[in-house]
Amino acid sequence: MFDIFKLKPLVTFAWVVLFVCILTVTPAMSGSPYVPSDPIPSDGVTWTDLYDFYLMWDGGDPDGDTVMYTIYFDGICRAATYDTFWRMYDTLEPNSDHTWQVVATDSAGGVTSGPVWSFTTREDWPPFYPCCPQPSNGATGVNMMPTLSWKIYRPWPLRTGCDPDPGDTVKYVIKIDGVRVGETDNLSCETTYLSWKVPPQHALEPGKTHTWKVVAHDSYGEVTAGPEWSFTTAPPGAPYTPSNPSPANGATDVSCMPTLSWTGGGDPNGDNVTFIIKIDGVRVAETEYNSWKVPINLSLAAGATHTWKVVAKDSTDQLTPGPLWSFTTVPPGAPYVPSNPSPANGATGVKMLPKLSWTGGDPNPGDTVKYIIKIDGERVGKTVNTYFKVPILDDAMEPNTYHSWRVLAVDSTGQVTRSWVWGFITGSYPWITGLQPYSGSFPAAKPGYTVWINGNYFGTTPGSVKLINPVTGSSRLIGTYAYGSEFGYVSSWSDTQIIIRLPFAIYWGSDMSLPAEYRIRVKSADGTWSNRAYMYIGW
Repeated sequence: MFDIFKLKPLVTFAWVVLFVCILTVTPAMSGSPYVPSDPIPSDGVTWTDLYDFYLMWDGGDPDGDTVMYTIYFDGICRAATYDTFWRMYDTLEPNSDHTWQVVATDSAGGVTSGPVWSFTTREDWPPFYPCCPQPSNGATGVNMMPTLSWKIYRPWPLRTGCDPDPGDTVKYVIKIDGVRVGETDNLSCETTYLSWKVPPQHALEPGKTHTWKVVAHDSYGEVTAGPEWSFTTAPPGAPYTPSNPSPANGATDVSCMPTLSWTGGGDPNGDNVTFIIKIDGVRVAETEYNSWKVPINLSLAAGATHTWKVVAKDSTDQLTPGPLWSFTTVPPGAPYVPSNPSPANGATGVKMLPKLSWTGGDPNPGDTVKYIIKIDGERVGKTVNTYFKVPILDDAMEPNTYHSWRVLAVDSTGQVTRSWVWGFITGSYPWITGLQPYSGSFPAAKPGYTVWINGNYFGTTPGSVKLINPVTGSSRLIGTYAYGSEFGYVSSWSDTQIIIRLPFAIYWGSDMSLPAEYRIRVKSADGTWSNRAYMYIGW
């Protein structure tokens, strides 16, 4: 031991205390300190504050003994403390991995070693600065539910995105009049403006100056608050109250797909007015007219009482809700579910334009039923019959492909039933995949030109080609006439390509009407027609 009383006078001395750590790994046992837990930084976390770094944990002792905690950082003993907190005054390097451990020793000699925890450092910058507001700062006459927009100011011109750190996600919190009213994320900061629309529940008071601010939060807790901006909303002048409903309030035996109508809804300032329709408390549509028909996909339940309301909204977003009305729909009696499809479910070798049929009907003899036909999810027609001939469409069914179809039955009371989804596979029929010369040039072809028709399943025996003028409805059939025929002819025919010569100029009568975009179809030798292709033919 050094005796300080033997120091010479008037001499400067330096001194240091060396702290020696002895790591003893001892299992926790009764009476020993609790195992250190709940670390900060938590195990495996990414830590971004490189200049104010500290360690925290939970500890203690079951016997109430005094506990000393020894801290090992990156395997090196750094300190001992009686607190469950230790601040490290070193500046951590970014993008580096670290481990740390706490060993607890109580005054009775019990020792408990905590687990080895780890974290990774990352230098993080706050998000870029919100700027350039819309509505502009100090704007007047602003709507009650405006779309608030802002740009991103980047002091570093080569950086992109919402944050200077690649990979950081940014959430924007919007405050109006000092109150947080919403937030938005997943925005593309490569667009000119970022935006958020004020929802109806936060509609602003008319004729008043409102303040707003955007606060950017990145995924590592860094925050950038924009300046406080302001605007003044349009003066008061809400639309008139909707009234005189049809169906009348309390009406019964109403169709399940009724046409709702009302009067009123004008505006004292002459502003344009639209109407928001709510049925059973749910917003279902918005229209500029004083009537709206319930569509088939929203067909109402039969034999039930339904409420509805119309909210008038003017061009400044001022709202006037109408009263709550109600009606009761007709008693249940929906059409029978369409069944027994033809072609049968799973059929193969089906024609390109098949005749679809099914069984149907309605339990109420006085109800008429209309059938809506959908193919591959798209509506292709409707009929009052229980059959439907598929029309030729520009996107006709390709050969050897699977197609689904179903039938919706709608009776005169608006009740709807839907068939199962059926399916079939088409057969191998003529199919045009392209024409040469292409129709991108004008004209693509002229009288007397050679045209190449490319496709599949034309067959090896020559058939014919039909030219159809879609304006006049006139058509001209080109067959395998003798070479040199001025009426046009087929000069070559194979399963995948047909070559034709268009009729010469003298045989394009006024009924054929040049120039025009003609439809071209192929008829195989067995009489099967192809899909349609288009070519512009002119002089």
